[in-house]
Amino acid sequence: MKLKQYDACISCCDQALAVINRFHTNNDAWISLRKIEALIELDRTADAKATLEHLLQRPARHWKMDMLGYRIAVMEHDEDAALKYIEEAALLDPNHGMRVQFYEETASFLNEAGHERMAMLQYHLVDLLREENGWKIRPHHVAGKIPEDIAAMDKPATLRELREFWRAQRDKDKVFLEGQVKKILPSGRNGFIDAADGKSYYFSFADVQSGRKHLAEGSSVRFTLAKRMDRKKNCLSDNAVEITVEQK
Repeated sequence: MKLKQYDACISCCDQALAVINRFHTNNDAWISLRKIEALIELDRTADAKATLEHLLQRPARHWKMDMLGYRIAVMEHDEDAALKYIEEAALLDPNHGMRVQFYEETASFLNEAGHERMAMLQYHLVDLLREENGWKIRPHHVAGKIPEDIAAMDKPATLRELREFWRAQRDKDKVFLEGQVKKILPSGRNGFIDAADGKSYYFSFADVQSGRKHLAEGSSVRFTLAKRMDRKKNCLSDNAVEITVEQK
């Protein structure tokens, strides 16, 4: 990748994924991410998108998957998909300092897409994060300056307004279900949810977004569905994801 030998990078990634049977933690995901990056550099958008869609079938998700999804969506001029990837990445975990460059990159997109206030809030969040970590604050390449009311906001207030926007964009086309945790498997990392629609859905603890420490058999939960690979059956099936545990 550093030498910009993108075809060789793709070949190395494919070879590793083909011959290595077992990876430490999620290193196969990182190899796939490198492959997607190389495909994007070669403007092989369809191949990059197909590789990403396969990667997103895994239970573990990292914000860099959504970052690359955003870049693919921009290449395809798919504004709705780009917005959803921005919000998925932003809401995945609270480590916002890791996403400073991504927030800068996507703020300009939000500005051009007509979400000027959200763009300015993201730029302001970048400034707050840089100041918090002692990093250099850089000028923003947007028309005009950050409005005074936004510039006066602290980090919690900035994140509060941004999260409301991020969630609205991420969830606007999703259907959420309610149910109860039927069983947690002996590994303590996954289990099954009985939904109000009468069906039972497999879930991974990696997909619990809120209230994980309160999750137990009998817990009431709210969730949506996503297609994931069932390795035992070797087919895609509906899994419970984006799980919120309802606390009493």
